[in-house]
Amino acid sequence: MAGAPTIELADAKPGMSIADMRAQLEPELTDADRRLLSLLFLRHDAENLVALLKDPEAEVTADGLYSREEYGQILQEASEIDLGASKYPAFLVDFAHQYPDMQQQAGFFAEDETLIRYYQ
Repeated sequence: MAGAPTIELADAKPGMSIADMRAQLEPELTDADRRLLSLLFLRHDAENLVALLKDPEAEVTADGLYSREEYGQILQEASEIDLGASKYPAFLVDFAHQYPDMQQQAGFFAEDETLIRYYQ
């Protein structure tokens, strides 16, 4: 068929993972570009945080910016009365802080709420 792409066996190989892509790109980026790119990874951090709030033993993906230990720090900061300044994104700390109350609400879906906060 004219104009159709040629498909080769190598096309079936899986693409690069998000973590691999980030590792490959980061050394080449300026600080400003690195900050912009980090916004893309925060969605994965929100997903990891929700997973850990639901199950503290849950697996976290390497697609986000933070490690399991850093999620622990986010949860620690969220449990403090005075949230104050944090090195972590405010929407993650605030969500973790409000999660116990929000999960009692009818129709609450943690995944939806973190995405709403992420996009704000």
